[in-house]
Amino acid sequence: MNDFNIVNAADIISAVTNFSNSSDNEIVTVWNKVLSKIGYKEGVTDSENNFIGRRLASNSHVVDLKNGVLLVETNHSGWIQYLRIYQNFILKGLKWALPNLKISSLAFRVRGSEASLSDIYENQLEKAQSKMNEKIDREEEELEKRFGNKNSQTEKKDEKSEKLPDDLFNILENLKK
Repeated sequence: MNDFNIVNAADIISAVTNFSNSSDNEIVTVWNKVLSKIGYKEGVTDSENNFIGRRLASNSHVVDLKNGVLLVETNHSGWIQYLRIYQNFILKGLKWALPNLKISSLAFRVRGSEASLSDIYENQLEKAQSKMNEKIDREEEELEKRFGNKNSQTEKKDEKSEKLPDDLFNILENLKK
């Protein structure tokens, strides 16, 4: 029995249409060059070299670039783990080769998923907001524990200071008339 990779038409079309202009092709070219350097050792024969970078390059491709975040799609979630291991190396290589793009981070998805950079950004934003809200709640509770009694005392003082003595109140009422 023959082993054939079945590729649906949507994947073929998206592969053709993704990154069609010259700057995008440059990103793809640089992506492949940077990845191919992972695991490469100078002065060693090809058979002795560990070509994890070439395998990473053949199993991943650049999908999108927005706000300094490069979205990369892989064939399997295992490749994402390898890309995360070498993320700093990849970012340095991309920044060195393409300094005008200002790529600051990488985002990953498995082929077939419909996650986009906006989805990833929204998820990260929601997580950051919930962490911030939890932190604010904890700090408010701590402040209430420490200063709860003092706040009620200052409110009582404010109520007393708002009420005028009867003599002064009557004088002001007469002036109003």
